[in-house]
Amino acid sequence: MASSLRVFLYLLLPLLSGLGGRFLVKEEASGKGMKGIIPVGVLILASFLLHLDLPDLLFFSLFLVSALTDQETGMVYELPLYLLAPIALWKFYTRQSYVVAIFLLLLAAHRKSPKFQYYMGEGDLWLLLLLSMAYGRLVFYILVYAAVLGLIYGAVRRKREVWFAPFLFYGLLLSQFHEINKLFHIF
Repeated sequence: MASSLRVFLYLLLPLLSGLGGRFLVKEEASGKGMKGIIPVGVLILASFLLHLDLPDLLFFSLFLVSALTDQETGMVYELPLYLLAPIALWKFYTRQSYVVAIFLLLLAAHRKSPKFQYYMGEGDLWLLLLLSMAYGRLVFYILVYAAVLGLIYGAVRRKREVWFAPFLFYGLLLSQFHEINKLFHIF
């Protein structure tokens, strides 16, 4: 991509995803939209630092819509998932990681177990399935980062329940920095 087009997309796609997430929850939104500014800003900054290519930038931006809707309402809407699926499939066919089978089995177990449904939402599992399709075994590192961030947030805010998709988004961003992965001897 040309440099000016890349800068334009690095700014435009995260802003559109922030507006899209806000539009999906406009009736149910609790605040004035200030919560969505931080993840959009983080995605813009990460886009410049990581020099994301177009499929990754689209995936991250659409994933941000799900993170914002989960943050506001506690629900992952279907529209962003449907838009994420083709990108995840394309990345799956280029990487071919079969970690996806684990999350397909978890989805089947989720529908049969009320206890499992209590602890994790189906939308979160669909996001994990799409993440595993797109990024293969990196999904486990994303889960570790998301869980640590969620636990820290829950401890600081003294909350027993936190929505998981925003932390998956931040875990996805953190997993893209190889310096962080080297720090924890992951690679």
